[in-house]
Amino acid sequence: MADLLEVDDVRKDFARPATFFGRRARPVLAVDGVTFNIAAGVTFGLVGESGSGKTTLARMCLGLLPPTSGAIRFMGQDLFGAEHQGSRALGGEIGAIFQDPYSALNPRKRVRDIVSLPLRLHGAAKNGQTTERVVRLLEAVSLTPGSRYLDRYPHELSGGQRQRVVIARAIALRPRLLVADEPVSALDMSIRAQILKTLAELKKTYNLTYLYITHDLGVVRSICDRIGVMYLGKLVEVTGVEELYARPRHPYTKLLLEANPIPRPTEARARPRGVIKGEIPSPSSPPSGCRFHPRCPVAEPRCAREEPNVVNVGGTLVACHLYTGG
Repeated sequence: MADLLEVDDVRKDFARPATFFGRRARPVLAVDGVTFNIAAGVTFGLVGESGSGKTTLARMCLGLLPPTSGAIRFMGQDLFGAEHQGSRALGGEIGAIFQDPYSALNPRKRVRDIVSLPLRLHGAAKNGQTTERVVRLLEAVSLTPGSRYLDRYPHELSGGQRQRVVIARAIALRPRLLVADEPVSALDMSIRAQILKTLAELKKTYNLTYLYITHDLGVVRSICDRIGVMYLGKLVEVTGVEELYARPRHPYTKLLLEANPIPRPTEARARPRGVIKGEIPSPSSPPSGCRFHPRCPVAEPRCAREEPNVVNVGGTLVACHLYTGG
């Protein structure tokens, strides 16, 4: 399969205002040299703690935020090149699903106007057919019958229904790629599985590719094909979903898995439990060497001095001195 999205050594710095004494503050290094590819039809999960840079990377992949350096290519073309200049010029080829469905919807607009907005912006709405298309989109995300929801406002919908409206709007132009940033974290537990099932069904129906961003490794296992583990602006491990659960390589990945809640008590007793000590450092002053070394249970003096290279270990890309030798 050809790569639909290519993220090549992408870096994003955010400048900060000078201090009270006129000193220039260090920039916030939100994303630092991230590289990965997503093949067409694949769901790539990006996991990590809050502050790892996942949302910043998602905004760049959506064309909403230009990288400081590096390149993001969609279908072989630079997303921020002169021919695109961000995602709006792509004609709806990339769609977005955001974390909070209520803030993602205009409270003054009815559902029919919200879902039809991409069609109108891109000139895809035709007289007499727009309402019919909106109804079909609503029914595709399990809001049935769709006509019942056309004239409702967001405050008249439940959280799960609002997120389904967000998804319907995201697929209105039949995008090739959907970037989903924590799409179920704001929903009740009883609704999450239903939304994930809808996303899986849409993937098959519309031949979608997903960049799925989350901190929940349980969700990742149910929907993703490949996973990238991100820590403080860097990818520390990239592998297949089953490989990650069977043989996690990086110490950070292992601790994330051990800290993940287990619904079956028998499994919970059999599996070791771990706690990631301390807080994630500030991206404005990251640690030297391996960024995880201040919290790593197996860190060595070398880890504080040298940044590890990314190596291939049995098909898994991992950045850790445990595998780099020396």
